[in-house]
Amino acid sequence: MMILRSARRRITSTPITVSAARSSSWAAPRYARACRVIGDALGRPRRVLLHTAAWLWVLGSIVAGLAWSLPSRDKQIDLGTFLVSARAALLGMDPYGQYMAILGAARAGDGTAPPNLNPPISLLLFAPLAMLDPLAAAWIWYLLSLGFLVGALLLLHRAHAEYAPLAVVWPLSVYAVWHTLYLGQVHALLALAVAGAWVALRGDRPGLAGALMGAACALKPPLLVWPALLALRGERRAPLWAAAVALCLTLAPLAIFGPRAFPDWNGRLDLRAGGVPLARAIPGAMSVWALATRLGAPIAGSLVSIALLCGLGWWAWRQRPDSTRLSAVALCAALLTSPLTWLGYVLLLLPIGYAYARRHAAVRVAAVLLTTPPLAALTVFVDTSLVPHPSSLTSGSVCAVVVLGLMTALVARADPPARTAAEDRARPR
Repeated sequence: MMILRSARRRITSTPITVSAARSSSWAAPRYARACRVIGDALGRPRRVLLHTAAWLWVLGSIVAGLAWSLPSRDKQIDLGTFLVSARAALLGMDPYGQYMAILGAARAGDGTAPPNLNPPISLLLFAPLAMLDPLAAAWIWYLLSLGFLVGALLLLHRAHAEYAPLAVVWPLSVYAVWHTLYLGQVHALLALAVAGAWVALRGDRPGLAGALMGAACALKPPLLVWPALLALRGERRAPLWAAAVALCLTLAPLAIFGPRAFPDWNGRLDLRAGGVPLARAIPGAMSVWALATRLGAPIAGSLVSIALLCGLGWWAWRQRPDSTRLSAVALCAALLTSPLTWLGYVLLLLPIGYAYARRHAAVRVAAVLLTTPPLAALTVFVDTSLVPHPSSLTSGSVCAVVVLGLMTALVARADPPARTAAEDRARPR
């Protein structure tokens, strides 16, 4: 009897085990799928909320920036300086002298326009607008600057087409965009030249890339760091083209204005950079030298800038990073090591966001910190001393720290973005 019961138990237990195994193999995938569906359902409202908040952040920055920057006779003070300087050059006067402000006179204090610190090539750039009514010239330059900016974004989007619409319009939330338009500065034109050089370099067109680099360097000489580091990496054509174009554009004003503009410009730079502490007078200055000057150690700032350039030169020569990564580091270094760098020059870093936002958390953090809401709050409450703060804390100091952290992350991170086939062929062996 015991034997029969044991045999029956064994016979009946076999199909139960098989059935349980079949049930388990059938239920496990469905259970995992149900968990994923529930997780997606719970996470979807959070994603929608974050996506909506990001769009409101961008659209709010655009609306506020437009309302703040639209041309008027009380704005575009820097453009007024450029127009007065070009007009003086056309009339045979000192283009870098002190003249009455024609735009932004309310901000000028005593009614005197700030001196033009741009190289002599800027005289040729603004000569066609110099004899127009100042407000009409301001509107023309405003619309041209918007066109330059949109052109730069289209170039970068074409080279990095994998980004979603939110990422494409995110650069319009950057404070530097509206700060540039409000002052009437040249940074949007520089951003277009830098974006074109960036895309051309990635597309294995070193001649075009070098020519655009040279144009940017003629208007912003500290950008010479970019072709110099490329030369140390082993590139030849792009640095040579950059040097040739920069030299030609720098000497071009000689044909119209003569050699007198050059010593006047050098003297003005010496006066403003050496005798007057601009880093303390203008809180938007964001170079290492400006940051060190606010801390009471301008000599240390100069030494740190020189050491930084030497270190990056050694890094480019020894490590031979890919051209995209090197270009990103060079743009950061150009802004940090320049004697005077204004907030608007952050526009030159737009290609870094397109190339590295997916891979580098530091780039995404910098992209948020450099947008309009945080920097506008700094300029309104801190730079104007509405809120008590240490003298070293300004919008320029914060931008300098952000750009320095971004450059450090790019140097330290060894995995660059995927290179194109053209970049692989152009890479020195």
